[in-house]
Amino acid sequence: HFEGQYMFGPALLVAPVIRADHRVELYLPEGLWHDLWTGESLPGGRAITVEAPLDWIPVYGRDGQPCLTCGTPLIKIRVVQRGTHFCPNCQRLE
Repeated sequence: HFEGQYMFGPALLVAPVIRADHRVELYLPEGLWHDLWTGESLPGGRAITVEAPLDWIPVYGRDGQPCLTCGTPLIKIRVVQRGTHFCPNCQRLE
């Protein structure tokens, strides 16, 4: 039912756009998840539907998982602009 979604390692859930109506149905596993495009925090253990323009792929980070550069938990990494994140520990945009 949640066609195309996959985990990229233990921390990232990726849900490619595969429908013509630009909507993606995905399942967030248990726990708290952060939309890495918008910074929105979402509780897991449920299915959600998101609007997804063709120029981006929905990606969610599992709460408490580390920054890929320095290990800072994702909860502390803020969205600067759509798709660009600033880590306060390593002072780096990702």
